[in-house]
Amino acid sequence: MDIPIWVSIPFEVNVAHIELSLQEPLIELQSDEIMCAKFKDGKYNIWKTNHVATKYPLLYDKAQFYVIAFPTSYLVEVGFIRVSQILSKARNRLDIGSH
Repeated sequence: MDIPIWVSIPFEVNVAHIELSLQEPLIELQSDEIMCAKFKDGKYNIWKTNHVATKYPLLYDKAQFYVIAFPTSYLVEVGFIRVSQILSKARNRLDIGSH
């Protein structure tokens, strides 16, 4: 089973590529600077918080299926995405100029 990209990286996904009913709440979540900072910290699972449950109930309910039913898959996927992002940033910082 594939975990939707908006569950793995909700602050980086293009909302045009997700189902229509989730677009507006996801835009609101992406505008929430506090949750964005906590998510980017990497130590915080936003899908297990009361804040997201009360402020974004539709997203929370849909995400719970993937986060609770498949916690290992979710954590592995998030881990791979984070490593990929770190490697991409490291490659972009390399100076490939001639020495």
